[in-house]
Amino acid sequence: MTRIYYAHPIGTYGTVRERIELELIASAFPGAEVVNPSEFADMASHAVMDEFRELVASCDVLVYSDVAGFVTAGVAEEALRSSKPVYRLDWRTGELIEVREVTDKLSVEDTRRLFHLMERFNLDDVAIGRLVRERQSEARSRVGALKQLLDELTSSQGETERIPRRIDVFSRFYHWWQEPVQAKVKVSHRVIAELLNRRIEELKARSLRDLILNKLNLPPSRYSFYKSLPREEGQVRVSVLRRLCDELKLPYDSLEKEGAFISPQYPIDLNSRSLWFAAFHIINEGNMYARTRFIQYTNRDPVLHHYFRQAIKGSGGEFYGPYFTSKDILVSRADALTGRKLNVLGVPYGSKAIHQPSIDLSRMDDETWRHYVRTLLTEEGSCSLSMRHRRLGWIVSYGRSVDLTEVLPKYFVDSLREDKYYYVKTGIKDDRILQLIEERPPRLMLAEYYEFIRRHSRHISAETWPEIKPHVIHKSRRGRVTVHWRFRSEDDEIVELFRDYYGMLPGTWKALALEVRRELFNRLGGRELSASEVDELLRVREAFPARVPDWCVKKKALELFNLDLDEAAKSRGRRGHPRRKR
Repeated sequence: MTRIYYAHPIGTYGTVRERIELELIASAFPGAEVVNPSEFADMASHAVMDEFRELVASCDVLVYSDVAGFVTAGVAEEALRSSKPVYRLDWRTGELIEVREVTDKLSVEDTRRLFHLMERFNLDDVAIGRLVRERQSEARSRVGALKQLLDELTSSQGETERIPRRIDVFSRFYHWWQEPVQAKVKVSHRVIAELLNRRIEELKARSLRDLILNKLNLPPSRYSFYKSLPREEGQVRVSVLRRLCDELKLPYDSLEKEGAFISPQYPIDLNSRSLWFAAFHIINEGNMYARTRFIQYTNRDPVLHHYFRQAIKGSGGEFYGPYFTSKDILVSRADALTGRKLNVLGVPYGSKAIHQPSIDLSRMDDETWRHYVRTLLTEEGSCSLSMRHRRLGWIVSYGRSVDLTEVLPKYFVDSLREDKYYYVKTGIKDDRILQLIEERPPRLMLAEYYEFIRRHSRHISAETWPEIKPHVIHKSRRGRVTVHWRFRSEDDEIVELFRDYYGMLPGTWKALALEVRRELFNRLGGRELSASEVDELLRVREAFPARVPDWCVKKKALELFNLDLDEAAKSRGRRGHPRRKR
């Protein structure tokens, strides 16, 4: 098995960028083992470089990433001296380029200053690269230009950003060249023409023809292309813009700096609170199929579609729907660009049970985290009343699933009946199978569990939190086996936290049902119920079930979307698209 050493700046450890780079390396080297130095916590200080060199020596290939073209000295040079293949990874384009030497090396001190000032002034690697270029004519080298920039920033009195930072600065801005090459963007051809004229002046060309054919040595077909560029605003494929920049030798970010983009306007800030709120809905009840396809949100409660619409529009996206489906549920959609932005945050394409979400919970400010948990409880959980020995109690729970088809033995998978649910605790007797299941909880659920403990450690001890456990196992008609895990607690402290501090998203059916149950508990809790009071509890359960009743769906759909579901039901033959009242 090929071993890949993944060398990257310590400032990018644990970031969105690191996750994306690991995915790119795994895609470029299928089946290879990737050695990630960030996993060696005791070595993370880089105080003892010999240990890192030993790791490099044990690998066959080294892949490194830099910051704006600057790298820290060390492991890459060691690999080159030992004649190992060394590749530079561009995480924004996904390109791997083999290198023979490493240039623009930074000292440890300059590296630390760079990372500190990037965070302080909210500058990503693209912004740093542009600022260095602007100073390069005054300095002897790129490193000298960077040091000049760092000195200027250090002495600057500018204030740091005060809004919550939900994503690291290395990954925060989404640039146009991160888009799929077939994606279309609306650009100002006036700005493109100005850039062309500037290149004519810079290269002292006599005309556009002289620039293209003589100065840049491009074929005549490219002169025809540049000559025929439209003079008005219009949509252009990203592949066309990348080729234009490559041929004119323009930095990709120069189009952003000059304001060439009309829609979308790049770079896009992924720190948007609305964008994160949209991510929560898609993680729980949504689907993203491919980078150039609409994303989809499915839920029966129109109020949740209203929340989704607010999040999409608030983040600059396009919202469509909701549409009434043949399964008596509502489906809303959003544009593909929103999906690509969510993907950077850690929302995967395809099945979330197979490709587990990897959204970073630890950076969320308290307001964002509270909304995250509220959305989780409303879409994937419950806060319900129970009765034991004629006394009322509360149960709070939620669940997530993980696909274990490739992990479980084939004989076991074949023994399961399709579309049947088996309780893990009572239905599986094989200790080996149980061990395989228990060792692989849903990754996001495990992260949520530890985040709950961390955020509430001052008030609730770690021992109070219930263990998350595998609950049921299911085999689909396609032969995929998923295990549904459950968080469940009846502890008073845990229940009070989820019921009273977090709660459900206001206005939703579950929020209404929770308030009715809370009122009932306030009247009847703490004592043994009479027969008539037990009947009242049963009537509440019947009147406020987990499934949103038809009357509520119709009422809210009409109020929030002017959507007549009775008319929509008649329109199912036309692909389920509803009729809206005018």
